[in-house]
Amino acid sequence: MIWKFLTGTDKPSAGQIQRQVKKVVHPHGESVTRMGAVQQLADWNTPESIAALLKRFTIVASPVTLDLEEKQQVCDMLIDMGPAIVAPVARFLRSEVQVYWPARALQGVLPEEEFKQMMSDILAHLQKSYVRVPDQKRDLLRQVQGLELPKLFEVAEAYLADPSDEVRIAALEYIFSVPNEARRSAILDAVFAQEQSARFWLRFSELAAQRNWKIPTSHRGDLQKYLPPDFYMTSHGELKQRPRR
Repeated sequence: MIWKFLTGTDKPSAGQIQRQVKKVVHPHGESVTRMGAVQQLADWNTPESIAALLKRFTIVASPVTLDLEEKQQVCDMLIDMGPAIVAPVARFLRSEVQVYWPARALQGVLPEEEFKQMMSDILAHLQKSYVRVPDQKRDLLRQVQGLELPKLFEVAEAYLADPSDEVRIAALEYIFSVPNEARRSAILDAVFAQEQSARFWLRFSELAAQRNWKIPTSHRGDLQKYLPPDFYMTSHGELKQRPRR
């Protein structure tokens, strides 16, 4: 390879990587140029070049259909690269907002148990850290829906106290996505610990009704005050949605 001939090493320099990054993050550049730079970074296959490649997820190219197509290609490329991507992607998920595609790539590389453990660690880290915008936590919580792990449930329960309504709803959706009836009853203390929005109570009612969840007797009186107009509670503590007229 030409850079090995010139430098005596297979590892690209910081300058070489940065030149490719400028092409990768240019949203108005030609797709062939942008993706050519992505391919070069992938070919180098170093932790630094993989971290640089991930920057493609931080921009939105035009038109949107092309942007999605490119991001899917980059995601597939990362999966094909295998375990080498794990550490750079994990760092990206801890620090960047645009987590959807990198998380999908990580899920495509790791065995399910390792993926669940890593995601629970990242979410626990973010729960205790300052996060610039809530999208990062919200989207990671959505990424783990349906994946059962006690630690994930604990982390989601902690997110019910997050300042962001979007994040609290995403945490609620995770909690209802896994079969853990006993633990689910315990979340009501966290739910009632702070004021929730009408939107939160609507989503709570929808999920509880879908699951035919029997609300514990100790919380039925409190919940009655927050039920949306379209919902009611049966004598057995189940939430039902009134038929639409």
